[in-house]
This record gives sequence, C-alpha cells and structure tokens, in this order.
Amino acid sequence: MTKDEVQFLGGIQMVQACDKAYGSALESLKKGLNLAKGNAKTQDVKASVDAANKAIGDCDMAYAESGRPSTFVPSNMNLKEEEDSSIKEAAWQREVSE
Repeated sequence: MTKDEVQFLGGIQMVQACDKAYGSALESLKKGLNLAKGNAKTQDVKASVDAANKAIGDCDMAYAESGRPSTFVPSNMNLKEEEDSSIKEAAWQREVSE
C-alpha cells in the first residue's frame, strides 16, 4: 500500500493498512537479517532494509498528512511540519526570485 492510497483511508482502515505496512517492514528486516547471517550479497541485505524503511516511512507520512499522530511513531507529526515548512520556503524563494 502506498502513501497515496493510505492517506485517504479513515480511522480503523488507516490503522489496519499501516499495521500491514509495518508487518511487511518487519518481514523485510527478518529477511535481511537471515541474509546477513548467511553468505548473501550486501546489496540483497540492503534491499531488504530499504524495503522496510520505505514501508515505515510511507505509513508515518500518511499519518502525518492526515494530521493524526501515528500510534507507532509519535513524533511523525514532525514529518508534516517539515514538509509544510519546505513548501513555504520554496514558495518564498520563488517570490523573491521573481
């Protein structure tokens, strides 16, 4: 499930979708750990960890965009604040340069 799909879900649907994303992230991390224990290539381990990070990041951003704190990462509201501030900064830069 992508960030764009999750952000339009409400209440329990968002929690369930993000729960699946976090479950997927944990599976990716377990896979990466097992690969690291074996003779896996570094890029395979990195791909598993990157997949986990992406799932977690997408879910946290979806919560942040909805204005609700994630039950998993309470500080995710900072993501929305940082994004808003970046948008405002870019708009200000455009005004100054025009």
